[in-house]
Amino acid sequence: MKKLLLALLFCAFCAVGAPAFVFDEPISLVKAKSGTEYFLDEFDYNESSGRLTVVINGHYSDAEKLKTIEWLTKKKGVSFVKARKLTNNIFCFRFNEAGDQFQRVYDRYFDEDGELIADVPVNKKKWEPSKPKLTSGMAYSVAMEALDAQSEPDDRAARSGDGPDEPAAADGEPLNWANSSYASAAAAVKKGADVNAFIPYTDTEGNELEGYVIAVVASRTDKDAGRILGLMLDSGADLENEPQALANYIRAQGGKVDMAVVDRMARSKAQLNPALLACSVKPYPGDALARKLIEAGASVNDIADQNSSMLLEALNAKADPRLIKLLIANGADVELEGEVWEGDMENGETVRGTPLDIAKRRGYGQDILDLLAHR
Repeated sequence: MKKLLLALLFCAFCAVGAPAFVFDEPISLVKAKSGTEYFLDEFDYNESSGRLTVVINGHYSDAEKLKTIEWLTKKKGVSFVKARKLTNNIFCFRFNEAGDQFQRVYDRYFDEDGELIADVPVNKKKWEPSKPKLTSGMAYSVAMEALDAQSEPDDRAARSGDGPDEPAAADGEPLNWANSSYASAAAAVKKGADVNAFIPYTDTEGNELEGYVIAVVASRTDKDAGRILGLMLDSGADLENEPQALANYIRAQGGKVDMAVVDRMARSKAQLNPALLACSVKPYPGDALARKLIEAGASVNDIADQNSSMLLEALNAKADPRLIKLLIANGADVELEGEVWEGDMENGETVRGTPLDIAKRRGYGQDILDLLAHR
């Protein structure tokens, strides 16, 4: 596995035109409260641009592994058949010359054999602040120390002071996007709060996570979520940061979604397919929402997992019969065979079959079975 991952990492650096410095043994950066440990595997320092690129490898604890599997399947559209094999997350940051900001290069998830499970899209153009106590700042500091250890004294002097050890001046207490009121959010945005920030936050279950502000707000279940999303879109929030934002908003709000906000988010085509599948949530958000997504361009067949389909996954989730009928009425392929995951994360199994097979296993009524059987 280690050799395969090293080969993958080396290829990743080649893709950005950079020779990599690979540690004999990965350097531990930080161990989260969940037990997940993050290591610096390799880095490159571009002498001409003065920019550092690092590759970080997160090794999951058992508890965090289950949460990440659920995140990949429910919020990133990865089939459970693939996601359940997850062991680690490899991601790459590219820093600016000063080391106080970075861009994301990729975010990839692997199984124990080094096989790629998911390559989650990132916004490669966005600059984010490097935080000394988070993985970004720690990786920069460790890489620069390793680089300095190899350098001539004059080179070390020339680079002194470039690290992220001196945090930027605080501009008041940061807004808690996970539960602040609309009034607080509006006031913060008026004062210049970054609606495209990548932040640490605590979710409703007490898990300590990191994510884009748009993802944090979209997952809120309170009534202010829609208004704050609208405020963020008005203020330049980039939906490319989180292709599952609309899907998460639908799962969190169900039939209480603000259709005006849905209209605006649906203009981003990458949001549509995950959002339509999210209509499988209980209670059913309604035909009006699902139909709006289909009319906006959501596919009634295609999803990220090529081994499955929109109809198969909706049936497997025991979606409301009204959604199944709507998918079929709009051209869902009732003959397409595929794979779904049956059971819980630890003790389930892969099941292959047609939509009719899955519908029978999920206990759908005769009207749905007749539709799927062309009766």
